[in-house]
Amino acid sequence: MVFRRCRGLIFCLFPLMCLNRTVLTVQAAEEITMKTVSLDETQMVVESSVFFPGQADVGEIARQELPPYYEPEPGVVYSLYDWYETSEVIEGRSVRASSTVSYYQVEWGQELPATRLIQVKDPDTGQSVCGEFPVLQRRESNERWAPDFSFSLVFHSYDSDYFLLGEEKIPFNGDKPQLEGQESALLEMIGVPQEAYRIAQIRWEGEPYEDDQGILCRNAVALGERLVKDIEVTYGGDQVLDNLEGKKMIGVYVRETPKEQEDEIRVIATGSQVHAGSNGKDKQVRNPGMIEYIWIATVSLAAAGLLFLSLAALFRRIIKREWGDEKNKKI
Repeated sequence: MVFRRCRGLIFCLFPLMCLNRTVLTVQAAEEITMKTVSLDETQMVVESSVFFPGQADVGEIARQELPPYYEPEPGVVYSLYDWYETSEVIEGRSVRASSTVSYYQVEWGQELPATRLIQVKDPDTGQSVCGEFPVLQRRESNERWAPDFSFSLVFHSYDSDYFLLGEEKIPFNGDKPQLEGQESALLEMIGVPQEAYRIAQIRWEGEPYEDDQGILCRNAVALGERLVKDIEVTYGGDQVLDNLEGKKMIGVYVRETPKEQEDEIRVIATGSQVHAGSNGKDKQVRNPGMIEYIWIATVSLAAAGLLFLSLAALFRRIIKREWGDEKNKKI
């Protein structure tokens, strides 16, 4: 029982000798960056990039991660004196928008949309904004003849010896319209260019009939090809965003004097860490330093040794007393 108690006491004291000095590092959030805005012989000021209401936690991380000391060059030490937040209205914000649309089998005279509605995301607030954007780029490809061109014709006075096509007389033919050589005139009549359309054949469509005026008529259809191509259009531009009020984290550091740096050597030995006070100022809270660890370890070992010797002496007395009692009983 005695040895278990001694072993437990030594076990409780021993971890004090194994503590490591806390090392503070700067680990800023990915969403923000810190930069030095002024530096002279007495003071250094650093500030964060602007963060916004939706990124309040980012600002908290930046505040917590402000290092207690900066050493821009060996022997020159600046310690954190104060920190605060400032508001800043960001004007002229914009985001680039782009959308590509493919149009297939576009024929002559076919108009494509000159603008397009594109939904973009505000990178600072996460909100979606819809804007109308013009054409940025147009690329044509795969020009070809598509065999799906057709249009209708109506022949009046079907039982006459001929028909009129403009000023041209077209002979009557019951098997098919006699329009060979008139393809250009027919295309001109419907208002399309020969370079983009061509007629392959013309045939009767249905049987003869009388119109509202009692004139005998017959429908025909012209079949051919149209020149088409595929067009890829890119719409886009800069979407102007509303002004937004953001915040910056400001850290103010003061340069330590040679005496303060000597004191700092002692602080490093005893350990210190900077924390923000409730009034916005920073205060120093000491942590165990190297010398303190050695002192604690020495005292712990000494106390453990004395305790061990005391318990050993007590145990020796108990054994001696028990041995004496056994000896007296035998006598």
